[in-house]
Amino acid sequence: MPASLYIHAFSITGSIFASGASQALNYFALPAVLLAPTPSLKARQFVAAHWLGHITIPLTFIPCGLMHFYLAYNDATANSRLETIAGAITISIFPLSVVFIEKLYLYIYTLRGKKDEEIEADLKNKGEGDLDTLIVRWQRWNTLRAALPFIGAMVSWWNLLEDVRQ
Repeated sequence: MPASLYIHAFSITGSIFASGASQALNYFALPAVLLAPTPSLKARQFVAAHWLGHITIPLTFIPCGLMHFYLAYNDATANSRLETIAGAITISIFPLSVVFIEKLYLYIYTLRGKKDEEIEADLKNKGEGDLDTLIVRWQRWNTLRAALPFIGAMVSWWNLLEDVRQ
């Protein structure tokens, strides 16, 4: 088997893993965080859950996105346009995070060490509502972000199927 098939398999599998790991935060960790009885506990639990994903998920989606670009550039059998699109979609998780999500989770990080009254006062001063609202807003953005590596994997899968049919 050509090495490109292994690269395709790893990039597709890794992208789907990154998507699933990110969605796991939404479906398993954050509902438990939202059940915390106090804002200070919610902030600490959010930071703990987010940090685990923050340090592991990029270690998967970045190499996978780069593998899509490698396939587009170096593999004669790959449809370079589709692999470039797959790579761009997969890697676009990073700019989406920086532009739309980073300020939100960094703000929640600043709430982590505060007392409940301080958190509520800080949120009121910023006009943010309550901590649950911020976490749910982050969760919605994360749903979109988690879909990107999955979509990239599906584009790459389509390209692989096109290669196999030829």
